[in-house]
Amino acid sequence: MTTAMWGDSVMKKATILCALLWLLMPIIVCAQAGSSSSATKLASGSIRSVDASTLVVRSEANGKDENFTFVLTAQTRKEGDVVRGADAIVQYRVEGEKNIAVFVQAKPAELETLEYAKSQISLDGEPKAHITSGNNVVVEGSGTNHDKFQHDILLTATLFDSAGRAVGTATGRLEDLQGGHSDKYQLTGTVTSTTWTRVSVVISNVTEHVQRAPGEKKKEE
Repeated sequence: MTTAMWGDSVMKKATILCALLWLLMPIIVCAQAGSSSSATKLASGSIRSVDASTLVVRSEANGKDENFTFVLTAQTRKEGDVVRGADAIVQYRVEGEKNIAVFVQAKPAELETLEYAKSQISLDGEPKAHITSGNNVVVEGSGTNHDKFQHDILLTATLFDSAGRAVGTATGRLEDLQGGHSDKYQLTGTVTSTTWTRVSVVISNVTEHVQRAPGEKKKEE
């Protein structure tokens, strides 16, 4: 190989190497950017409570709803009205055992009418009642939320004797029942007679993602 041919070969190889580096540069830059963003995680759900330093969001994890606590700092960026009941997306990083909120985006929760929310709840099977002590009674059963939203479902049970007279009542709730899920309830109350022949359970109210009636004051759930 002549000196001229050898020089041409080196130049061609250098040109190819430069072209490869140019093609790979976006990949290298993207990889570096990805490594920095991977330090944060995302969570979404309904805000259960919030104060100056702490945010609690109800979110789905491993097929069930759980409360997740985030630390709010002076560096936490917020968008929207970060208040109880709002839907939120939280970008956070993990430091030790703490979830440090980097960015919180909140928006008003989508609300349904009470009538529609009630129509999406079914009480499954026959409720069972038994005396615990004295005239104290417990009523047990299960319910299903067929809605897309989770709800707090307030229940009232009435116990009747053979003549159809009410001889006791019990109340309780299915709390944070996720859409598409079922759960058991346990209602507590008292009876005036330890003999009853029928137990009726009705949905007395549904809260969370439900519109309040005109003039109704907001209650702590």
